Amino acid sequence: MSASTDILYHAHEQNYDLEEIGTTIDYDVEDPSSHNPVSHGLTLVSNILKTVERERPVTTLGVPGFLSAFVGLGLGYWTFSNYISTGTFPLGLAVTSGFFGLAGIFSCFTAIILHSLNQHLDTQPVE
Repeated sequence: MSASTDILYHAHEQNYDLEEIGTTIDYDVEDPSSHNPVSHGLTLVSNILKTVERERPVTTLGVPGFLSAFVGLGLGYWTFSNYISTGTFPLGLAVTSGFFGLAGIFSCFTAIILHSLNQHLDTQPVE
C-alpha cells in the first residue's frame, strides 16, 4: 500500500489524468494477508505523512515544532517558578521542559532547512 501512495503522488506531480476503475477481488484463500493490520495501517499513515512533509515541511514540522518549543518554554518557566517558591527543584518537570524545547527547536530548524532545499531545488534548471 505504501507504493500506491507514492504512485499517486508522482502521478499528481506529473499532472497525469487519474481515473478510478472498479474491480472485483476474491479473497477466498487461507491467511490472505501476511501483515498485521495495525502495523500495516501505521506504515501507510507514515508514508502519507512523509509525502505531505516532502511537499510542505513548514506546515508539518515548523508549526508543531514552534508549538513544542513554546510548551517547553512554558514548562521551563513553571519549573523555575516552582523552584523559587518552594526551594526544591522539580527534576521531572525540568527534563520534560528540556525535551519539549529541544524537540521543538530541532523540528523548526529541520523545517527551515527542508523548505530552503525545496525552494532551491525548484529554482534549479532542468537539464
